[in-house]
Amino acid sequence: MTADGSLQAPPRLEVVNGRATITLSAPAAHNRITPSDLEVLAQHLDELESAAQTRVVVLTGSGEKTFCSGYDASSLNAGLDKRWEALLDRLESFATPTICAMNGSIYGGGVDLALCCDIRIGVTGSKMSMPTARLGINLYPGGMQRFVRHLGTATTKRLLLTGLPIDAQEMARIGFLCELTDRANLADAVQKYADAIIQCEPRVLATTKRFLNMPHWRSDTLAAMRDAHEQSIAASAASGRLAGWKNKDGNSK
Repeated sequence: MTADGSLQAPPRLEVVNGRATITLSAPAAHNRITPSDLEVLAQHLDELESAAQTRVVVLTGSGEKTFCSGYDASSLNAGLDKRWEALLDRLESFATPTICAMNGSIYGGGVDLALCCDIRIGVTGSKMSMPTARLGINLYPGGMQRFVRHLGTATTKRLLLTGLPIDAQEMARIGFLCELTDRANLADAVQKYADAIIQCEPRVLATTKRFLNMPHWRSDTLAAMRDAHEQSIAASAASGRLAGWKNKDGNSK
């Protein structure tokens, strides 16, 4: 509990050596997100957008039981509160790469929150479920699109039409998780990805994310990809980064 006796504490932000960590801080409430949390999370993203030194963002939860149980259903206001959807869309399109460090199980809107991150790492013993249909709620458009884009139509139907939970091994099998590890090694696994991202060129990562998040690649999008590709080669060559690249054996590629 917080100092005032409530179950909910606002998400925390910490930035160290180019790595920002946002921690959902209500373990007694399964790290559910409230309307006031939306404001805090938006402020954290504002701060990170203005901080050029931030190279990777890690989203995680406190406690060892649940990563996130989604948005507080009592605050949906008959579906009129679109701030939750806006936050998810913003996180998905955030220029800085994002890692979801799933410290526990994940439910409802928390699943979509994780899907908005670029890399998802889970722990053994955790579970995932999407009980929206059991609650009599149709998933909002952005969430439906993310599920199909990341997991495919068949898997999305399985999750949304039944609400049945799946275990961590199945999360990895369907591609929801990029990596599955035991709890003791979660921090090391997250650090491995964070270190690799920090070694990459930020502008290239930002443009790559933008293109990959596009639902359809039209001719003008492909042309923009080509321009970005050629400009990045020229910039890398000018900086010496390209010529200095070596493989694991120390030989130039």
